[in-house]
Amino acid sequence: MYLRDLVEPYPSATVATPALDAVRSMAEEHRLAIIVLDEERRPYAVLSSPQILTALLPDYVVEDPNLARVLGSEDAEQMLARLNGLSVGDLMPREVRGVPVLSEDDTDLEAAAYMAGEGVSVVAVVAAGRYVGAVTVSRLLREALGRSS
Repeated sequence: MYLRDLVEPYPSATVATPALDAVRSMAEEHRLAIIVLDEERRPYAVLSSPQILTALLPDYVVEDPNLARVLGSEDAEQMLARLNGLSVGDLMPREVRGVPVLSEDDTDLEAAAYMAGEGVSVVAVVAAGRYVGAVTVSRLLREALGRSS
């Protein structure tokens, strides 16, 4: 099966997108990452949920998770406020790991092999070089399970 038949909407943003907007779209769509696009809408990185949590949490909690016990519910609200004024680019790590990019003409088995080999759970899909969505491991598995029934 071709990826054009499996591609799903997946949250994306540019480095200039307000961080709070990007995090909100990720949360609303129940996704674990955001595909980061360049100016030509080509995927070039993934901003993962652990990277976002690192930006939200105080440094001392990231360094010693046991210290999270001293935080209250009001602190959780303040953590989201840390995103105000920040962009997606501000949340990106210094060393950016490129996002796996496949064409809508690639197959489900090519995507599965790439995901397994790279240890990733999402690949960005492009048509004519532009981002059109993504394929996740769960989407591949749903399709495979549907065919085996």
